[in-house]
Amino acid sequence: ASVFLEGPVTSDPDDGAFSIALRRSYVDGVLAAVLSAADSSVSIAPRYYDYQARYDKPLGSRERMLTLLFYGSDDELIFLGDAGDGAPQGTESRTYFHRFNPRFTYQPSDGTRLVISPIAGYDYSNTTTSGDPSGNDIRFKIEDATLGVRIDGEAPLTDWLQFRIGGDLLWFLFVT
Repeated sequence: ASVFLEGPVTSDPDDGAFSIALRRSYVDGVLAAVLSAADSSVSIAPRYYDYQARYDKPLGSRERMLTLLFYGSDDELIFLGDAGDGAPQGTESRTYFHRFNPRFTYQPSDGTRLVISPIAGYDYSNTTTSGDPSGNDIRFKIEDATLGVRIDGEAPLTDWLQFRIGGDLLWFLFVT
């Protein structure tokens, strides 16, 4: 299932425009109904969510634009069964991320542009597998925070040659 909305903030174009999108899978519900009807001892539940939100606002003139971006995703897969001893075994995995990515664009003329785009984010991944005959579960988990900035510039050198340059500076903090 998905929803998408976009439009101006007000009737004044200087107030900017927005767009919002949301999605969620429904395959987990369909599989649950099928497996329940089949009286299965196996449980499968894949699902995902994702979202995006954007706001664009001209700053004084059309030469300067502020864009605010928010986006992320949350995915999960659960596959569990019963080996006959009553204890569930299988794999569970969840991964998600979230980002905030504002962007300032300055375009004084056609073909000449400067874009400064900081970014902040968080990532998480956790996978667990159970049911090993030795009784040991396997687990892998990682979390990290990201901060950074990207700067891009371009300018025409001649009618047929464009100069472009860009670079990233990123910082990661991993949590175990």
